[in-house]
Amino acid sequence: MLAFESLKTPLRVLGQEAPQVLVYIDKGLGASILRAGVRLWDDANPSPVAAIKVTRHNLGHPTALFHETGHQFGHQTGWTAELADRLESTLHPRSAELAAVWRGWASEIAADVFAFATTGWAPLPALANVIDGTTPQVDRFNPFDPHPIAWLRVILNGALCRSWYGVGPWDTIVRAWWERHPPESAPAAVRLLIRQSVDVLGDLVDVLTRSSMTSLGGGVPFMESWTRPGSPRVR
Repeated sequence: MLAFESLKTPLRVLGQEAPQVLVYIDKGLGASILRAGVRLWDDANPSPVAAIKVTRHNLGHPTALFHETGHQFGHQTGWTAELADRLESTLHPRSAELAAVWRGWASEIAADVFAFATTGWAPLPALANVIDGTTPQVDRFNPFDPHPIAWLRVILNGALCRSWYGVGPWDTIVRAWWERHPPESAPAAVRLLIRQSVDVLGDLVDVLTRSSMTSLGGGVPFMESWTRPGSPRVR
C-alpha cells in the first residue's frame, strides 16, 4: 500500500496512472525492482505489476522501498532520461569525464531523490548502513555499475538534506561518514573524481531538485512538482 501510494500521488499530478505494486521479502542487503511494463524472460508479455523486493535486513527501516518506486516513477515519466541529459550538460564545461560518469549514475540518483522527496531525510541513515563496508569497498569505482561510488552517494544525500532543511542530524551522519572513510585514502583516480564531485555538489542538488524538467509537466523542477495541488507535500 505504501509503495503504491508513493507512486499514485505524484503520477496523478502528471495525469498518469500508477501501476499495481507487488512487494515481497527476501534475503540480502539491497532492495530491487522489476518495473511494470518490462518484458519478462519469455519476451512475450510485459510485467503487469511493479515487483519490489525488500530485505529482512531492512524491515525495521525500509526506506529502500521508495528508492525502488523512484525507479518506476523515473522510467514511466521519462524523468530519468531527461535527468541524465541535464547532468551531462551541466557538468561537461567542468570535465567531460566527470559529466559522463554522473550521466551513467542518473537512474540510481533519480531513485535516491525520489526517496528523499517522499520521506525526507529518513533514507540517509538506512543508506549509510546498507552500503557501508571497508574503506576500499566504499571508495570502489566500477565504470559499468549504475550506482554512484558509495562514498559519494552518502555525501550527495546529505547535501540534499542540508540544501533543503538546513543544519540537522544529517550533518552528523555525513561527518561520521567522512571521518570513517577519509577521501584521502581513495586511489588517485577515485580521489580526483571525489574531489571534482564534491566541488559541484551545489550544482548537482540544483539540477536534481530545482531545475525545470519537461518530463514533470510544464517544465517544473522536481521538488516543485511535489508542492503542486494534489502532491504529497501539500497537506
